[in-house]
Amino acid sequence: IIGAAAHHNRHHHHGGCGCHSCCGRKKRGIPDGANATLIEELYTQVASLDEDQCGLRLICELAQKGDHQLTGREKLVMLPYSGESAHDGSKFGLYDEAVWHGQEERECHAVYPLCAFSASHIMEQIDQLNSL
Repeated sequence: IIGAAAHHNRHHHHGGCGCHSCCGRKKRGIPDGANATLIEELYTQVASLDEDQCGLRLICELAQKGDHQLTGREKLVMLPYSGESAHDGSKFGLYDEAVWHGQEERECHAVYPLCAFSASHIMEQIDQLNSL
């Protein structure tokens, strides 16, 4: 699920310096216009598959790490999110809110209790699937 979102963003140049360690995580919200519609459709699909909230917990826990602690793949997963506020009613907003919860140091396992797996376990599983 997260791989699909990350794959979607991997092929687009977003500007900025691109150096997360020197510039800090770039704060990106959902873009305007047709891209916003496309991204919302993608996140509607993602949310429908994320019944156990593991995508949300993953994003929440990754947001608790400092930029220098994130792996390249984790930075890619986090790229679309700003975490600037609580949920705005969109499906994308659910995931952006998960970043906000993480940045606020909330207990992600309690916020997303349906998921029994930590971010490190989820990323290990993604890495194993990608190596097949």
